[in-house]
Amino acid sequence: MSESRQLYFGKFPIDQRQVFYETENIIGFVNISPILPDHVLVIPISTSPMGAPKIFSEMTHELVSELYIAVHTIQRAIIDNRDIIDFNIAMQDGKSAGQSVPHVHVHILPRKGGEFTPADEVHGVIQNAKMGPDGDNSSAADSIRIPRRVGEEGMQIMAAEADEYRSWFPEMKLGGGGITNKIEEIKEKYADKLMESVKKYKKGGKKTRKAKNKKKKGKRTRRTNRK
Repeated sequence: MSESRQLYFGKFPIDQRQVFYETENIIGFVNISPILPDHVLVIPISTSPMGAPKIFSEMTHELVSELYIAVHTIQRAIIDNRDIIDFNIAMQDGKSAGQSVPHVHVHILPRKGGEFTPADEVHGVIQNAKMGPDGDNSSAADSIRIPRRVGEEGMQIMAAEADEYRSWFPEMKLGGGGITNKIEEIKEKYADKLMESVKKYKKGGKKTRKAKNKKKKGKRTRRTNRK
């Protein structure tokens, strides 16, 4: 992530040390108020306070696709590195649905089992928890609750988590659009070969058209001779 760019979650600034995943329009970042270990958030990028889509229906199809590809990619990385296969993937869409920060965000919560009884009680906990820096996650069970990370000490804890998560995505280049940059590099690498192929195709097409024209002329000549 570029140091000259400030990102926001709703009205709250995001410290770049929290960000571990980035594409052109999406970031994944470490949660200040996690309910469970490795509870992370995925959001559309905003470079101004309250500048992101607030509710899901405001998003374009393209942005929705990029958001959930990011969610899927991060989930797969957690599966590979934590040996966990069960998850809650959740979104509170709007204030009446329990959205604590008016910025579209997806929760990824790895589940080992036994954290809540019944297991789906976690949805109520997410709804009651406050995910912003001035919020509180105390609605989670005391036995599994992770204290809200505050101050420089809390940031150091989150930075260490983000560093580990970032190592799961070696192809990412935080600071320049993430995976998008990788795609551009591939395009540049194979641009010359692609142009050569296009030129060969065009030459072949011209030859084919000439051959067809000759055949047509030949047919007309034979018909004339018959007369």
